[in-house]
Amino acid sequence: RMHAPQARWIVTAAADTPFFPADLVMRFGAAVADHPERIALAASDDGTHPVFGLWPVSLADDLDRALHSGIRKIRAWTERHDTALTLFEPLVLGQRRVDPFFNANRPRDLVEAEAILELLSR
Repeated sequence: RMHAPQARWIVTAAADTPFFPADLVMRFGAAVADHPERIALAASDDGTHPVFGLWPVSLADDLDRALHSGIRKIRAWTERHDTALTLFEPLVLGQRRVDPFFNANRPRDLVEAEAILELLSR
């Protein structure tokens, strides 16, 4: 808030998710357009992805209090607030469906990501 006092929201995304949707922020914005205190979170066929979110800066003090009280799970905190799940469809690559929030954590995931990237580049 000190560096961008005019900011109303921040967006978070996981660094290990190479194929997340390009329209993520736009769709989050639409989900909260009439509700400035609402949190927007990503969802897909694989479930909710709470690391991907649009967060009202106005909730920063509440988040700080929650962290100081020992809350460490994102969902434990978001359940206390108005939240909109934004559903993202899978990537359809030929006969294959890939969750847009696929993450690469292990060497075999990197191999999978390379295969997906190959399909996307065709």
